[in-house]
Amino acid sequence: MYGCQLESSVSTRLFQFIMSKVERSFEFASCEYGQSPDKVNTARCQLFAELCRNCYTLETSFCGWND
Repeated sequence: MYGCQLESSVSTRLFQFIMSKVERSFEFASCEYGQSPDKVNTARCQLFAELCRNCYTLETSFCGWND
């Protein structure tokens, strides 16, 4: 999951942390935070800047998850 980062705020990481505790296939360590220059015009970054502080991109596989 990708998210934008507020300065010195853990609130942007709380949802991902809870997801990692509820769903064993979700890895908190794989989440990334920030706004790189090439992602500034993505919907996630635009919504974060103008409307909503808790806006994320979730990437998943159609192939499933294996133990």
